[in-house]
Amino acid sequence: MRVACGVDTIDLTQIQSTLRDATQLQRMLHAGDASRQDPEHIAGRIALKEATMKALGMPPGSWLDIFVHTHASGKPELSVSQPPHGLVSLDGSISHHGNLVIAFVVALFDDKSK
Repeated sequence: MRVACGVDTIDLTQIQSTLRDATQLQRMLHAGDASRQDPEHIAGRIALKEATMKALGMPPGSWLDIFVHTHASGKPELSVSQPPHGLVSLDGSISHHGNLVIAFVVALFDDKSK
């Protein structure tokens, strides 16, 4: 087994122009990702997707290949359109503090599956 992780932080004061750009948001988020319009929620989804790309070694800009669902508990659940070979599980977390948003993703791979 192999563990890979990815992390991303966003400063809400620096992402305001992105949050106001509908075209850019459509390139990054599915309709369900932006179901809530508050900046903290959207920034959390963007950070979680960026952390997922890092954990899975996905090419930059793979935004729409990553899906974020919200569990009834409020915890984000991740899935990807084309899971990398050997991916067993994918888990993520988002936290907010003041103007900062951080997302962390852990991926578990079974290196023996060929």
